[in-house]
Amino acid sequence: MMSTFRKGDKVSVQGTVAYDHDGTLVHLFIDMPDGAQIIVKPDSVSLVSQRFEAGDVVDVKLATRIAAAMVLAVSEEHGMAWLDLGPDGTAQQPLATLTRSEQPRDIAEAA
Repeated sequence: MMSTFRKGDKVSVQGTVAYDHDGTLVHLFIDMPDGAQIIVKPDSVSLVSQRFEAGDVVDVKLATRIAAAMVLAVSEEHGMAWLDLGPDGTAQQPLATLTRSEQPRDIAEAA
């Protein structure tokens, strides 16, 4: 049973970012599971998980190192991504091992 909310309680909200946000916008639009949309300042939220799509450049945790890779395909249902590791070939990795690269870069130059 959920306790009553009181003024001053800190809460977290699970939603999905509605639009890309590059840091130039003042507000972040969040789609809620019930269909509502809330608008918040980016510094009021924390990232729970990143969404990946084909063409994204990512850093991937491999057994012995962190490597740069390009996402070839994603299965959200299975929590997996297929990656191009440049000269190291291709790999299938769990989404949890990926982080979007902060700076776009060419895989051949990054690998």
